[in-house]
Amino acid sequence: MTISAFEIFSIAGKGGKGMRSRRCILAGEVILRENPLLRISNEVFEGDVRDIDTALTKQLNAKSSKEREVFFDLLDSRGEEKSTLGIFFTNDMSFIDESAALFPIMARVNHSCAPNSDFVSRRELGCQDLVATEDIASGEEITLSYLPSLTEGTAPRRMRQEYLRLWYQFDCLCKICCMDNTKIVRNDRLRRRVKRLQHQVEDGSIFSLSHEDLDIFSESLNLIRGVKLPYLLGLFEQILEVALEQNDVKLASKLIVRGLTMADILGDNNTIRDWEDKRNSSMISIGGKLYLFPQLVG
Repeated sequence: MTISAFEIFSIAGKGGKGMRSRRCILAGEVILRENPLLRISNEVFEGDVRDIDTALTKQLNAKSSKEREVFFDLLDSRGEEKSTLGIFFTNDMSFIDESAALFPIMARVNHSCAPNSDFVSRRELGCQDLVATEDIASGEEITLSYLPSLTEGTAPRRMRQEYLRLWYQFDCLCKICCMDNTKIVRNDRLRRRVKRLQHQVEDGSIFSLSHEDLDIFSESLNLIRGVKLPYLLGLFEQILEVALEQNDVKLASKLIVRGLTMADILGDNNTIRDWEDKRNSSMISIGGKLYLFPQLVG
């Protein structure tokens, strides 16, 4: 008999719930595959809040009484009294075509600045996968990062805490936030360095970085944790482009191996094929440009 990978449990003294593993879960394993209960298009989500409320109410009215009960059992961190909008905004996730969707089981996964899982949208299946990003021991809590990768995801502790208090009404007590002060200072310094390099990616000045800075950037991204894998993979591809422009074969080789590892964890076939092509081909295509590259041994 197959043992379910997870269980939902109540958190003593907090009144909340979480998800933990029932057995050892390996990196790359799909912990949960779930269809959205509610979904709002980006056009509606970016519009008037009353239109969002109307759209959600219409969808909820079409659901069964059991599905509505599941929805209203979720946490609302936006007000003293539960509301449809508050529950949705507290628990929604980014989904296909920049839409926002609610997955009631996945919504039980709590935050960590050093998460052991990530969610991945599966366009072809119309669902969301919860994927282990590292090996998870039996009985260990399964966690996600609630932080936007581009901004607070790489921010120092104070900024992360402020974001989580503002949007979710809690103080993060994850292992990164609860390190001793010396380690927090060191981790914050590392994150500030990454933040500066992120800005250089955004404004295009990354091409002026030295070999050493590029290597430090890629190493630092691995160390700070909490950055969502699809975003991290995109950054690695941009760093790879610069490494190839500079003919830095050693760094490019390292990035291709890491990119393929992350693509395997995410489990998206198109992404895996793309990084396999980078590994196996002597001509690598990035951003419409072709780069000559010595073939790597797979």
